[in-house]
Amino acid sequence: MTDNRPLAGVRVFELGIAIAGPQCGRYLAHFGAEVIRIECRKYPDGTRRGAHWLRQHKYGPEVWGDTNPTVNEQLAGKKSIDINLKKPKGAEAARRLIPKCDIFLANYSAPAVTGLGLDYEAVRAIKPDIVYALVSGFGGTSSPYYSYLAWGPNQSPLAGLDDLTGWPDREPSGIANCSYPDYANGMLAAFAVLAALDHRDRTGQGQFVDLSQFEATVSLLGPLLLNHQINGRIISRTGNRLDWLAPQGVYPCLGHDKWVAITVSTEAEWKALCRVSEHQEWSEDPRFQSVQSRLTHHDELDEVIAEWTSQHTSAEVTELLQRAGVAAAPVMESMALAADEHLQSRDFWVVADHARFGKDIVTGNPVHLSKTPGYVDRASPAEGEDNDYVLGELCGYSPSEIMAMAEDGTIRPMASPETKLQRPYLNWIRHLMPRLPWPETEYDEP
Repeated sequence: MTDNRPLAGVRVFELGIAIAGPQCGRYLAHFGAEVIRIECRKYPDGTRRGAHWLRQHKYGPEVWGDTNPTVNEQLAGKKSIDINLKKPKGAEAARRLIPKCDIFLANYSAPAVTGLGLDYEAVRAIKPDIVYALVSGFGGTSSPYYSYLAWGPNQSPLAGLDDLTGWPDREPSGIANCSYPDYANGMLAAFAVLAALDHRDRTGQGQFVDLSQFEATVSLLGPLLLNHQINGRIISRTGNRLDWLAPQGVYPCLGHDKWVAITVSTEAEWKALCRVSEHQEWSEDPRFQSVQSRLTHHDELDEVIAEWTSQHTSAEVTELLQRAGVAAAPVMESMALAADEHLQSRDFWVVADHARFGKDIVTGNPVHLSKTPGYVDRASPAEGEDNDYVLGELCGYSPSEIMAMAEDGTIRPMASPETKLQRPYLNWIRHLMPRLPWPETEYDEP
């Protein structure tokens, strides 16, 4: 089948770790690029820690490292080669592979990339028109923070993002559990790489894409920074409220830990809420007759609204208010998202081939192109699954040379390829997503 995705024929050398760089590579792979992920078991990526449900001692740490669902999120659609770039033969293999690539993508710390002999000048000497993207914590060598280490959860507080989360009278809540800066920077890096690739295609010239994750995360807060500069106003934690809208917040509903988010932005919407809740007396209450009075009495307003919402499910409240033109939505947890009909209708969930699981579930790409749609043709590769293809077909090594590299520890092949597993939730999650092509083959239980 002809691959008509827009990046078909583009090849990426990915020296990635954790989230930001690999997310960029994943978007490129979704739209057709052949992304070759460079890994090394001696220096494992944190996402290769393995699934918590798998008995590590039964299968060994190398098989275990292929099973974490997070690996799917960062590596879906890619190829994996396990190679130690610190060994002379590993460094030589990289020098053979780079000329075959259009893009060099890395999100190691800038000093670490330089230490491997893979800084921009070194790579450009091998491949003059390379698009070289370094998605580092703080940017190039001119940055005062150049040598600092960075991680998504410490980018959030450093950039001022965490200071906006939580309640005014408490410490910042933070968003460490989803590492928001990493995901945002991965998307921004993909945009930057494509811009540089377009420039190369028009001029024949490669270039250095220098993305500072710190700077990029600060850029997400632009309006708040300008508000301070122009109005001298510092915006900090406001809980679930905005200080110019009322009612605005999250309200309890029927069920354990069930909530609905409601935002009223106009007087017409306020009257609609009073009408559908069958509490017209709220609109006549002097405390709630204008947005200013509602802001003054927001605590009391939240109490009466919560009394109403707590008698209904979040879906019921959402349906009533949305039909009346009021912004409302359930606060969704993971399982609710898995069954969400909107996401399923847009093919957000994908079941793709996986070396360990036969097939595995991954999230799709929210960007839909009508003429050249992207897709995932495989879930995450096992570590080292594509050694023979990359070293043999692309780099020109003979089978005996590849075997010698394995014997001296330069490369490591996929561990125990005969081991096939099944995720423990497969037997019930498939009922939440009946449209997906779930596998029929039964594999080993964990």
